[in-house]
Amino acid sequence: MAMEKIKRRRNMDGEEEVDDLFSRLPEGCISHILSFTSPRDTCRLCAVSRLFHSASECDQIWAGFVQSGCLDIRERFDFSFWLGTLGISSNKELFFRLTYPVLIDYGTMSFSVDKVTGKRCFMLSAVLLRVYSIEPLEFWKWHTFYRSRFPVYLTFWNVCWLDIEGKINTSMLSSKTTYRAYFVFGMTGGCSYDFYHSEISVQLGSFSSNHRSEVCDSVRCWLWDVWHDWVPQRRSDGWMEIVIGDFFVDEAVEGEVLMSLIMAAGDYMETLFVVEGIDIRPLF
Repeated sequence: MAMEKIKRRRNMDGEEEVDDLFSRLPEGCISHILSFTSPRDTCRLCAVSRLFHSASECDQIWAGFVQSGCLDIRERFDFSFWLGTLGISSNKELFFRLTYPVLIDYGTMSFSVDKVTGKRCFMLSAVLLRVYSIEPLEFWKWHTFYRSRFPVYLTFWNVCWLDIEGKINTSMLSSKTTYRAYFVFGMTGGCSYDFYHSEISVQLGSFSSNHRSEVCDSVRCWLWDVWHDWVPQRRSDGWMEIVIGDFFVDEAVEGEVLMSLIMAAGDYMETLFVVEGIDIRPLF
């Protein structure tokens, strides 16, 4: 059967447009359809035609993305966030503002939404982590630094052994989503033995995932010939991160995700080890 001939028409500006099924739908109907997609799909579809572009600007679409991302935690936002939103006039602008980290719970945690999926992202600061070390307390220090998103971060000098643990309840995360947790840190020092052998695990209910890794500066990992999937990668904000593990958030099951690292120095250490926190981001 021959294909149906494509009908074309001219719009009010005299430009030729394809006359298809979608072009005959009301703009409100297109907006309703887009509300069931993701932020990325909505932005992509706005390039289809002028009708889709206009429909994608509907404030109700972006209001839905904002509400699904942060409706129940907006009262926990830092006051500085609301000061920064005084000039925002639409939910679309608000959504893209939320794709950047927002401090919550008095600066002990950060929140953002993934700009591709609209899913929730969290980062636990060092304040919320349980940290054990065999080093004397004088080797522990809390600092403030412009590179940290949090008011304070934790540092250790010449540390040989660390046990770090973080927790988050799945009720805070987006349901039906696979997440990946990352340990975020920094290392400074001139010694070539700045290297940690690590036991890393993530646990949720009966599910657990364990693996071994090396926590080191990216240059030192390359020199030691240990470059693989489980070594640190440099982030866009200048910190280093290493994968802790993946877990799936089931809508029907609520529980606490336990993320832990046990690190032991491979040799003599002469370095400053900085703990920024644990980052939890959606994969899909």
